[in-house]
Amino acid sequence: MQSAQVSTQFINYFHQRIRGYGLTHQQAWSYGIQECERYGNIQILLQDFNGERQYKRNKVTKKKDPVLVTRLHPDNIKPEKPGLKYLYPKGYPAKAHPMDLAVQRFKNGTTGGTVYLNEGFFKALALELLRLESIAFPGISNIKILDDFWEYIVRRKLDDIVIIHDGDARQIRKH
Repeated sequence: MQSAQVSTQFINYFHQRIRGYGLTHQQAWSYGIQECERYGNIQILLQDFNGERQYKRNKVTKKKDPVLVTRLHPDNIKPEKPGLKYLYPKGYPAKAHPMDLAVQRFKNGTTGGTVYLNEGFFKALALELLRLESIAFPGISNIKILDDFWEYIVRRKLDDIVIIHDGDARQIRKH
């Protein structure tokens, strides 16, 4: 009886998250957000600056597997690592993950404006839903200027870049 209760709790986490952003299942999928069958985690299929979903070649099968980032259910976050909320596939670099508006403006050659660099996918999504151009990073220490992100910065000729981080950026703790 208790295991059914736990699985319902896990399933509710996904629904609560997407409902909190006012998204339907179909809208969530359009952002690459999907339920993970196990442990109540959420999986996110990331896109690059051209709007292409990310895939990585499987060394064993030689096929392309989707790059799925896992957002851990709160019950699955280890107490000794409270900041570790997202899991990336082994060997996949921590890099910029643009939301749709950033992709659209990059592809259209739009210049100027402000972009928000967010620690975490869901914060970037929240700004995207407010029609603010945003890019997600896995953590404040992982904002790396890799080639694709550099090309975005150069082509967009932005007026401002705003970095939004969690409270742990300076080891701020609740008292």
